[in-house]
Parts: sequence; C-alpha cells; structure tokens
Amino acid sequence: KTLVGAEGASVFLLDVKRGELYSTVNSTRGELRISKTAGIAGHVMTTGEALTIADAYGDLRFSRAVDDRTGFRTRNIMCVPLKLKKGGVIGVAQLINKVSPDGPCAFSSDDRNFLEVFAAQAATAITNHSVPDDEMGSRSCESVQPCEGERRRSSGFESLVTCCTLREKDGALIETNLHARQSLQ
Repeated sequence: KTLVGAEGASVFLLDVKRGELYSTVNSTRGELRISKTAGIAGHVMTTGEALTIADAYGDLRFSRAVDDRTGFRTRNIMCVPLKLKKGGVIGVAQLINKVSPDGPCAFSSDDRNFLEVFAAQAATAITNHSVPDDEMGSRSCESVQPCEGERRRSSGFESLVTCCTLREKDGALIETNLHARQSLQ
C-alpha cells in the first residue's frame, strides 16, 4: 500500500469449505471474511479478471458490508486475482483509496501493473512451489487457510504463506505445500 500510495490494502484467500474469502493480511489488523461471490473481491475471485473502480459506491458490484463493519469509507478500489500458473484463482489482492501528496486521486495503469506483479509473486509464495509446473492449475486448491497452531507472522511474503492442500475430486490428497505438511505431521 505504501509503494503505490493507498490508504488500505488486503489479500483475501479462498476458504473452499466455508465458501468465503478471508483476510488476515489487511489494514484492519483483524480477520475479515466475506462470501466468495460478494463485492468487488468476490467478482474478481469468480471471474479471474482484475478491476479498477473509480467510484466504489457507484458500482453495483461493490458491497458496503466491510465498510459498515470497520467504519472505513472506500472511495476507489483496485483488485486483482491471485492466480496459479495455469489459471486457477486462490484469492485476490486489493488496494483501496489511492492517495498522493496532493490528496485523493485515481489508481493508474502503472499501479495496476505493480499490483498484478505482486499478486503473481504472492500466489507463488502461497503455493510454495509445491506442485510441479505441468500440474499447476490442472487441479484446484481444495483449501487455503491458516495452519493449525501457526501463529508466527513475519515481514514480506512469508506472512502470506498458508496451508494449501490439493485434492482430487474423490478427496485423495495430491500435494501440499511446506506449511500444510508441517501442520499435518
């Protein structure tokens, strides 16, 4: 958020079992949960397409639920998907309320390019290179959620790395990332 000049930032990950997007990496410092189809984040999650919205309250896809809970006022928003190499979406990254030294302003195409690069690196860090490239995206992430007992937080992408288990439709375990393997032991 600091590099782009935004008042707020968050990374939402998909919790498949609950049908929600959740964020523990956000400007509120608390956990946020929304339906996986709610608002701008839900739209980006379900379509896999990035959005830049100049007037959040003027866009019918925008949900005021988080603003109502936090007391924050969203003016504009930029949201991009966290995609696996072959297209599967495991969450979204968003920036809220672009600011400059002169005050509020709009997000630029350079801001979007920056956020898309960040999102690609975050998706890679989250999945932790645990699935071979030829399989990446051919299966979906069953769950992306905090590891049991995992409470350590650090700077950078390490704070985004969560448990990720990949399963066949019949429930057979295909692969897990490092944090999930440690949690399952």
